[in-house]
Amino acid sequence: AGDVSSLTKDRKKKLGFNDSALHWDLVNTEDKRVTAHLAGGRKAVIYEKGMFAL
Repeated sequence: AGDVSSLTKDRKKKLGFNDSALHWDLVNTEDKRVTAHLAGGRKAVIYEKGMFAL
């Protein structure tokens, strides 16, 4: 949440944004874990071992 206009190209780069139109690197069956870093410092696993964990 927040003002999207504050997300300049430089700010997105510093935050680790991916601007690729293709995200096959995430959606596949390779053994990996993707952790979301949420507001307030909380973390949640959203993808693990080829499956979304939501």
